[in-house]
Amino acid sequence: MIIAAVVAAVAIAAVIVAVLLVNETPDPSPLVQGDDPALNQMAQSCFDGEMAECDQLYRLSPLGSEYESYGNTCGGRIDEADVRLRLCVDIF
Repeated sequence: MIIAAVVAAVAIAAVIVAVLLVNETPDPSPLVQGDDPALNQMAQSCFDGEMAECDQLYRLSPLGSEYESYGNTCGGRIDEADVRLRLCVDIF
């Protein structure tokens, strides 16, 4: 009975470690810096892993700008083709 409990505990621990490794947020791409201090701050927060700031950066950036692309890709963590109208807070 003790052996079964130990085996079960090890199996559960292995599953937890596997889930944590799969759900790890990828590293961001280099930080975008431009002429807008407010957007620069949002880009920094996005770089730091604040996914809501990535979404906000995307929404508030000029169309076609580097800021927009950086926010849309969650700080370069995913390809634009993989976004599919989802928010960074939902993806990560």
